[in-house]
Amino acid sequence: MTGDFAGGVLRLNAVNAEVWRRTGEALLDSAGREPSPKVQCGRCGRNLGAVRSGKYGPLFTSSWPVELPLAFATYVNGQRLSRREALNYQDAVYPVRERRGRPIPSEKIEGTIALLALPAEMHQEYPDLMVRCEGHGDAVLAREDLLKDLRQRRAVRKVHPHRPHLAYICPPHAEPLPGAETVRYHETRGYRSVADRQAQP
Repeated sequence: MTGDFAGGVLRLNAVNAEVWRRTGEALLDSAGREPSPKVQCGRCGRNLGAVRSGKYGPLFTSSWPVELPLAFATYVNGQRLSRREALNYQDAVYPVRERRGRPIPSEKIEGTIALLALPAEMHQEYPDLMVRCEGHGDAVLAREDLLKDLRQRRAVRKVHPHRPHLAYICPPHAEPLPGAETVRYHETRGYRSVADRQAQP
């Protein structure tokens, strides 16, 4: 069983709870293991993903940053501001009075995490193996090709990403992967009038 690429939407992690739990165990086990093969962009040579083999079998991982959307839209003179412009405008009009906790980052990390070979008695669920190069676009690898690379001890697999970016989903799970954390942050803002801003040196 693979993801939903045939329907135009990729699925980047397992849905089955047992497979997901084993994926988390494999992620812990893979820490510190040498990646082979590495997946690189055929245009710029950037590392996009890797396979690490351990006691749970070969594990494929890839990751890329995704900008977090703002919870609000800001318009000035009928024009919608960019994320940076909106945050600067918010700080100018509603200055921060109090902050508690670690600020929420402007980006989150998404990507693929998938075991490439599951025990025969386990549900055979294999997510889509997507990689993303920020400069050149996306690509999807075939599981069979990576398993062949492992058998042949191939150190690097080159891919040729393309644009536009592919559509994908990362189904949520009640049980997070090892290393996941929750960020709690609170801030209180005041209000600065136009007269106050004009009077500011």
